[in-house]
Amino acid sequence: MTENYQDIFDASQQGFPWTGLLWSLVGLSIISTGLYWVKYREKLPVLWREVGLLGAGASIIFGTCFTVVVTTSLLSAHSQAIDALQTGTASVTEGQVISVITMAGGKAQSFTVSGVRFTYSEYSESVGYHHTTTHGGVINEGIYVRIHYMYIEGDPSEPAILKLETKK
Repeated sequence: MTENYQDIFDASQQGFPWTGLLWSLVGLSIISTGLYWVKYREKLPVLWREVGLLGAGASIIFGTCFTVVVTTSLLSAHSQAIDALQTGTASVTEGQVISVITMAGGKAQSFTVSGVRFTYSEYSESVGYHHTTTHGGVINEGIYVRIHYMYIEGDPSEPAILKLETKK
C-alpha cells in the first residue's frame, strides 16, 4: 500500500523541535530577573526594598512555573506524536484535498480531507506538519493524500499532522 505514496513529512523522522524550547529561555530570564532583584534589593530606597523582594519572589515563582509548563508540554506533545506513529494509534484519513483556505498573508492554512478539517500555521512550533503552500508546502486543492494525525492537547494545529503522504 505504501508503494503508491510518497512521504512528504514524518514527525518521527524530524527530530525534537528544539526551537520550541526558546520559550523556556523566557522563563529563565524571568527567574534571572527575580534573582537579580534579591541580590541587589539593598541598593533600592528603603521604602522599595519590600516591594522589590515581593516582586523578586513573584518573578521567581512565575518564571519557574512558566519554564516547567512550556518544557513539559513540548516534551509531552513530541512524545505523544512519536508514540502514536510507532504504535499505529494515530488516526488515518485519505482522499482528495478540498476547501483549501490560505489566511494571514500565507502564514496559515486550512483544508479538508474526507470530512476531517486540518488547520496549521507557519508560526506554530507544532511537532506536526505546518508548511503552508506559500512557504514550500505541498497541500493544494485536488491532490490525493493520506494523513496520519492526532489531537494533541495544547497544540494549536488541529489536528496535528504526524505523517503526510501524497499519491504518486
